[in-house]
Amino acid sequence: MSELPAPVPPKKMSLKRITAQDLYNYTKCLHRVYLDSNGDPAEKSEVSSFVKLLWEVGLQTERDYISSLGDQGVVDLQPLAVEPAFQETLLAMERGAPLIYQGCLMHGQFVGRPDLLVKRDSGVSRFGEFLYEPIDIKAGKGWEESESKKRKFKEHYAFQVLFYRLLLEKIQGAVPAGGRIINVEKQIEEFDPTQFEDRFEQALKTVRQLVSGAESSEPVLGSHCTMCGWFARCYRWVNDQSDPTGLFFVGKQKFAMKAVGLRTIADIAEMEVEDFFVASPQDPRMGKVSLERMKTRAQVALQESQSFAPDMCFRWLIRKSILILKMIQPAVWSTSLAMSFVSPAGRPGTTICGQSGRRMKSRPCAPSGRLCNRAETWFFMCIHTKNGPHSSS
Repeated sequence: MSELPAPVPPKKMSLKRITAQDLYNYTKCLHRVYLDSNGDPAEKSEVSSFVKLLWEVGLQTERDYISSLGDQGVVDLQPLAVEPAFQETLLAMERGAPLIYQGCLMHGQFVGRPDLLVKRDSGVSRFGEFLYEPIDIKAGKGWEESESKKRKFKEHYAFQVLFYRLLLEKIQGAVPAGGRIINVEKQIEEFDPTQFEDRFEQALKTVRQLVSGAESSEPVLGSHCTMCGWFARCYRWVNDQSDPTGLFFVGKQKFAMKAVGLRTIADIAEMEVEDFFVASPQDPRMGKVSLERMKTRAQVALQESQSFAPDMCFRWLIRKSILILKMIQPAVWSTSLAMSFVSPAGRPGTTICGQSGRRMKSRPCAPSGRLCNRAETWFFMCIHTKNGPHSSS
């Protein structure tokens, strides 16, 4: 048997650790990857009770699956810290344990804790006539239908599995073909890792730069941010900089916008749309109609910033509420949903309407507000007055 790689002692590590969580965060927010390794801990808030609940749901999903396996010789390393768990994982792999729960894989600055390491007899490794496969247990499903109606496997799930496969290849000298997860319904879902390899390599390169502090990126404010401990910090930064992501439906497109001179909300409010729109944009946010809406939202935002506007807080509250509802009751969101809201400011003739960021046909107006035919995670707050809508759908 070849000599096994030893973990790098924490005190001697010259590089900060990179984990599967960093790869997951990469698919959601580059700035979070940077802050988790380089941010001031004093600026990070404690996660909300709801986030803790989600963590517990995930752990319970894992426990339920492990319990369903019965007596299959599961080696449970979940209680152990990183270094002890790594040593015990190597010992269990040397013994040929059939299942290792929450084992630890280490190589250089990379540290991964896959939910399961499953022994497979269809291969050869440094341990003998068998090898191990990493499988994650998820509180969701891996395959989903995209906006183009094509089924695709979730990239953040794939990146985590590819990270574990990378570590396993370093440790045991080989990995089995194919990738697998166990979904919320205790079903095995398979995907082809080779379809993600190029993007994964680029992601890992970027993560290394962000974790080391060589790159920092910028906050990209969105509805998902409210569940992050760095939200208050990023929210202050966006307001202080008058960053374009202070407007709905800008997102990562802000980098392209800044490159052409639209660096602040004021720039967007004053822009001549004809000078910036792309006739056939790859990103719909750079189309003429989208830029016109964006300009209107920027003008409204600047008007509201000059006086106290409880509507702004109300918008964030509604966005977060919709996100939470979608996660708790996903079935509700797969069907048509109509909702309306009234401005808490109580100004005559003013209503606030929740609507998805995508262009949709709306249902008839109601006295208390306009009804929308569908609500999604991104929840746009359109302001309407008695003289007509400032932003049409």
